[in-house]
Amino acid sequence: MNILILVSSLDMGGAQKQAVVDANMLAPSHKITLGMFDSGETGGALREMLDGRVEVAIFRKTNYISTAVRLARFLREQEVQVVHCHLYAPMLTAGLASLMARVPVIWHFHGHHFEVRKLPLNLLSLLPTVKKIIFVSSMLSRYFEKNFWFPKNKMAVVYNSSQSKKQPLLKGKDEPLRIGFVGRLVGLKRVQYLINLAAWLKERQFMDFEIWVIGDGPERKALEELAGSKEVNEQVKFLGFRTDVENLYNQLDLFILPSEEEALSLALIDAHNCGLPCIAFDVGGNKEIVQDGETGYIVHSETELQQKALELCRNKELRLQLGANAEEYAKIFSEQNHLQNLLNIYTRYA
Repeated sequence: MNILILVSSLDMGGAQKQAVVDANMLAPSHKITLGMFDSGETGGALREMLDGRVEVAIFRKTNYISTAVRLARFLREQEVQVVHCHLYAPMLTAGLASLMARVPVIWHFHGHHFEVRKLPLNLLSLLPTVKKIIFVSSMLSRYFEKNFWFPKNKMAVVYNSSQSKKQPLLKGKDEPLRIGFVGRLVGLKRVQYLINLAAWLKERQFMDFEIWVIGDGPERKALEELAGSKEVNEQVKFLGFRTDVENLYNQLDLFILPSEEEALSLALIDAHNCGLPCIAFDVGGNKEIVQDGETGYIVHSETELQQKALELCRNKELRLQLGANAEEYAKIFSEQNHLQNLLNIYTRYA
């Protein structure tokens, strides 16, 4: 099958990462092109992750009409059979291009920040060439069903997948307990909660721990300054953007995601896949990953987060039990399940 996966850029984000993962999984058996409008300022790392069999095409984006014309020409010339779009600009452009090239289009939503663009999406969703509209969680699907006019028969949930796996013995016995976070350092991730947690744990005389903040973003400097002001520089380690995240997960004991917004967190899925108990807030699709009291905890306040974190820090047996449950539950997010769901959709419409 000849498939074009279309993203806005390769700037690091959950949608872009899943697009690259999908391209790599499909490449051994299908002709895959990863298309984008530009490489992005931080696109080098994801580009390096691409399977060598995945072709890359860059469509210079001017206005939507002219870009759609160029995309339609590419679809015809390359005999593309299906277009799988992530993020708003690819959805709109591919929808318009499909009117000229008559190629089936799949939309894939990773979040709900589309209110200001509601009308174009609603109208284009009615096109006969827009065949399926995928959401990464049931929560997100319900949100769009309530707030948009998408045809219900086109809507489907396909969970994100994880490539991370548990690798025992990466952490030494005498190393400190490690709490981890993976994600962009932006306001909605509320990474300051982890810095506050470090200070709170120290106040309660729990000293043998580290918090690894894995990722980068515009809030990093302010967060480092906050850690300094709370005198937890030695406990809170800012590791920056890393390509060896699986190895880092496997050196952690506990994973915390303090975000105030999520659709379906790849970081939570990866953490569970590596056998880590997780603490996350009751937002988005978090409850579809973290089974409260079974694989970790769903919390509703910063105070509750701190209390549950201390409980898990002090109770190794509980950490290990929740982590084992998490690894087992995470099988629903396997690459095999995700790939089969995509292929079922592709083959139905291509």
